[in-house]
Amino acid sequence: MKNASACWSTEVREQNWCDVVVESLQSPESTSAELLGNADSPPGLVNILRSRFDNFIKVSEVEGSIVNLNQATEIVASRLKENDILFANCVTAFVGGKRGFVQDGDGGVVCRVSESSGWLRLEIPVDGARIAYMVAPVP
Repeated sequence: MKNASACWSTEVREQNWCDVVVESLQSPESTSAELLGNADSPPGLVNILRSRFDNFIKVSEVEGSIVNLNQATEIVASRLKENDILFANCVTAFVGGKRGFVQDGDGGVVCRVSESSGWLRLEIPVDGARIAYMVAPVP
């Protein structure tokens, strides 16, 4: 999707399978502003990420998924809380344009800002898959 500014993906490498759910086609400014506005409040940031994840799950329930969505919901909720400081650090790096930022967290969570594209990518392992949330940088 060429114009996506935020999306979720579920990736299962062993099966060469990937599913992408576009969250936003609008400019990335609103998504980035909401994330940055909560970077100094890790619990607030977790609430925003959880709300966005819940919307992703609703779409996945309709479209179908290769992963157990109930289990994924429990795991992601737990990992978001356990890694709230990591997510705050990563969002701050993302909004600050710190390409190449990478930080590993608890439970296999990885947060990075792409060196080449500047996109934010939050990865959470779930049941043999990786669920990733990606946001485009503000131009």
